[in-house]
Amino acid sequence: MFAAEHRPDSFRRAHVQEFIDFLGHQSPYDRLGPEDLERLARSIEVEFFPADTWIVVEGGETLDHLWVVRTGSVGILDRGRVVDVLEAGDTFGHISLLSGLRPALAVRSIEDTICYRLPDPRQLLEHPELLQFSHYNTLVARERLIAAGGATAQFDRDITVAMRPAEWCDPSETVRQVALRLTENHQSALLIEVDGGYGIVTDDDFRREVATGRVGIDQPISAIASIPAISVPAGTTVWTTYLDMVERGIQRMVVTGPSGRPIGVAGLMDMIGSDIHHPLVVRTAITRARTLDELAAATALILPTLIDLHDADMSSRQLGAIHATIVESAIRQLVELSTPVGVFPAAHTWLLLGSQARHEPLPRSDIDTAFAWKPGAGEDAPADAIRSGLASVLGHLVPLGFEPCPHDANAYYPLFSRSMDAWGRAAKKWADDPAEPGYLILASAMLDARPITGPELADQLHARLLVRLGGDEFLRAMLRFALTEKPPAGFVRGFVVERLGEHHGQLDLKRAGLRPIVSMARALALRAGRARGTTLERLDTAAQAGLLSSEEAETLKSVFLLCYDLVLDADIRAARAGEHAAALLDPGDLEPLRRRYLRDGFRSIDRIQDRLASDRYLASA
Repeated sequence: MFAAEHRPDSFRRAHVQEFIDFLGHQSPYDRLGPEDLERLARSIEVEFFPADTWIVVEGGETLDHLWVVRTGSVGILDRGRVVDVLEAGDTFGHISLLSGLRPALAVRSIEDTICYRLPDPRQLLEHPELLQFSHYNTLVARERLIAAGGATAQFDRDITVAMRPAEWCDPSETVRQVALRLTENHQSALLIEVDGGYGIVTDDDFRREVATGRVGIDQPISAIASIPAISVPAGTTVWTTYLDMVERGIQRMVVTGPSGRPIGVAGLMDMIGSDIHHPLVVRTAITRARTLDELAAATALILPTLIDLHDADMSSRQLGAIHATIVESAIRQLVELSTPVGVFPAAHTWLLLGSQARHEPLPRSDIDTAFAWKPGAGEDAPADAIRSGLASVLGHLVPLGFEPCPHDANAYYPLFSRSMDAWGRAAKKWADDPAEPGYLILASAMLDARPITGPELADQLHARLLVRLGGDEFLRAMLRFALTEKPPAGFVRGFVVERLGEHHGQLDLKRAGLRPIVSMARALALRAGRARGTTLERLDTAAQAGLLSSEEAETLKSVFLLCYDLVLDADIRAARAGEHAAALLDPGDLEPLRRRYLRDGFRSIDRIQDRLASDRYLASA
């Protein structure tokens, strides 16, 4: 072993240049500037490992350095089994270095191998954040050394950095006076104090109320103001505010200080710029549609908008939430425009199921629905007539660009449309026979449910399900059922190692990566008594209840987002090309770094599943 700094000058210069040339063509070192790249090169020590030499011992001392393979190859071993092979340009040892944990995996040279040994780049480089080491270990989601950029970083800011200072007008001023002030001062919103509270008037109010002649220009400004104004407290993120505005269909949000008094107004354009303005345009077109043809024209904008958002660097998690919000508004408008008169009882609720309900859809996810009703006094509510009406409404999904569930999770099927009493009886039946997989599947679907209409009745239904399904035997059955969703055993030189030999050489990421985590999160959140929410929220719930360690929860969240990123990227590419989304991915098409992340992620899922399966709670079943 030798370090370049400890050799004669001519030798050092020649080899430092060789190190620079090599690292400068390898990810992630190719992101470094010339000065940092030279600093790294000058720190290199060259090590030679004969074939079959142990380089890193599983569970050994925490590493204070990393290696880059220069020639030859090394095997990554998990409990004695080779799960990956690294070749020239690949990095190892950085997981322990960055996490501060003992190495979870062993490394052994497969053939005579030369490696470059590097110290911790965080202590050496001026801009270590340019290196992107993002991996997934058994117990900890690795820190990122890359600074987030684009829309994602902007959305993480405090809303106060995206607001404009609050400007006020007197409620007695006329519409004409306020309009002139807005125009002269190039403003778009003013606040007014009314009855101990406050309201807001925007340029949109002038277009909607004054330009249409509904309100005269000499009337007081309070006649067109929105009272009370909708607000968020300072400290709320731009993302939370943005999503709330899209859900409500409003252009501006008041920001309040610690005392509850307004300190500013945030608009969509102030938050993120024109590139991310499209979702509200689509949602507005949907809510203003008065015919099914107008609604179809509005929903046709959804997919192009998602592509625009993706191109603007919105994260997959944010994109999924925006997409789900828009789809919810579209289905709600469809229900309003097409519900047959007098067919449904007055008290009823439409429910979305599946990934849409969890706010984790893909651009072309199908639509899963359910329905519940509670007959009122004197109401005749024959189930057949109700389901006929449901079929009539959902028959408009395809013309709107949506696909109903191909696996019969549709509200017009008897399994997914019942009276409240019938839903209660069904849940009791599921709880009484938890060994029946079909009952566990139905329970899982209904625990995801998100109401489109009738939220109060939906809350009652959810409460009934929690009561019926809260017994220990059913909870254990749900978790055991969730643990049957297994990821692949791993990758070897890019090929998928399937447990049962299915889809040899290809990878179904929805089944292999997303579904095991979704199922675990649902079962654990149910065990904690708070089953609603997204998969990430459910994992937090499980950690708060002590069913997962915080490290396990963060690891599963990171793996979920990685898989969701990859699946969503593939769906966007297919949508852009006008093709059907590919159900299977070829791991060979993935960048080596992402492929390695996936392998680590699958191993993390597997180990957490093993830990849960050995838990005393399950062992007592």
